[in-house]
Amino acid sequence: MTVTQSLVCTTRRMTMRPTLLNRSWLMLLLLAFVTAASACGGTAVEQDDTRPESERNAEPAPLNSKVYVTAQELQQFANEGATIIDARALEDYEAGHFPGAVHTDGGKAWKDDNGFLITDVVEAQQKVRDLGIDRDRKVVIYADARDSGAGRLFWTLEYFGHGEVYLYPNDYSALKGELAFEEQTDAPSIEEGDFVVAYRDSVLATRDEVEQAVNGDLEAILIDTRREGEFNGTEDRGDPRQGYIPGAVWYYYENVWDENNELRSKEALRTEFDEVGLLQENAVLLPYCQTGTRSATIYAVLRWLGVDNAQNYDGSWVEWSDSELPIEQPQNQ
Repeated sequence: MTVTQSLVCTTRRMTMRPTLLNRSWLMLLLLAFVTAASACGGTAVEQDDTRPESERNAEPAPLNSKVYVTAQELQQFANEGATIIDARALEDYEAGHFPGAVHTDGGKAWKDDNGFLITDVVEAQQKVRDLGIDRDRKVVIYADARDSGAGRLFWTLEYFGHGEVYLYPNDYSALKGELAFEEQTDAPSIEEGDFVVAYRDSVLATRDEVEQAVNGDLEAILIDTRREGEFNGTEDRGDPRQGYIPGAVWYYYENVWDENNELRSKEALRTEFDEVGLLQENAVLLPYCQTGTRSATIYAVLRWLGVDNAQNYDGSWVEWSDSELPIEQPQNQ
């Protein structure tokens, strides 16, 4: 891989300001990004940020520390005007949903063709606003317990700079059973929100940061949240190489729920995470999976446990395996 290709692959979001670069250097840089884009499978460069200056200079809101809510809290937030998002499959939503809930796919609707989070800030902001989301109004996401799209959407909105995003962690049937609401089948009319994207880079892990962790230049714990077959390289999902990122600890994301599809207690998860080496003081926690979707659930759980230095690796195995960076397989150890 050339230096130019490496630059494209590791730079996931870059805003170029003509005032800081002369025209000839800017044109050369743009040309390099365009010609090297196919080498790493990622988006070469985001479109120009044409938003007003006040929006371009916006800061992300402080993050809440609650993360997960009960059915009763979801109802309370809804009564107070929160945006409620149903992240299940569209056919499930149309068959019946929480009154007033809007729908979006928690994963694919927010990704490009390569599985990476969309990088066009204007497009991203409009997608959030189209859900009726405001800057200063709570958002609560529900799906079914093991639906990784809900966690992915939670992380996406936090990365975009929202600070009041919450998750209902259990099955939709449990929510309906606890609240005994009359389902709606029609989508509500949506008034466009005023949300402003202000990227929170502290919750996004780039390939460069993961490489630093592998090389020992960053104190971090890599958490592989895929199925065990994906981790050990016996399950082929069509990637160039199979295995895991060197040094990663395996912890399947679905293990955070019990046999009744209820989120396990903080005490149980904290104890288990500590036993397998996922909670180390001063270490950055970097969960990953195939395309940063399942790992977003572990990101949310870590936030719930009070970890303030968790970063979801958006590129995950799709990006890492499509490179010359080292991989490991248990049978090779």
